[in-house]
Amino acid sequence: MIIDKFLTKETERLNFDMCTIQKINEACFKDGIIAPEIKINHASSQSYCGLQMADFVAGSIFNKYERRNEEYYKIIRSKINVLEERF
Repeated sequence: MIIDKFLTKETERLNFDMCTIQKINEACFKDGIIAPEIKINHASSQSYCGLQMADFVAGSIFNKYERRNEEYYKIIRSKINVLEERF
């Protein structure tokens, strides 16, 4: 799993990793499936176009709900399909 390197301190990244893995394990247990082995890599979004896209999508949704600005959300609205809210 590649995560945007927004946490600057190593201890913060380790805590984030442990919490993320725990949430995934809990969700898998609840659904009766075997949890995958997860390796988390914190990287700059400038290095990964997939992270840039994820930043755009997250920012678009954030602006829609927190700032009531739907300019960018309108671009992606037709592509959004919520299968199930997990957390």
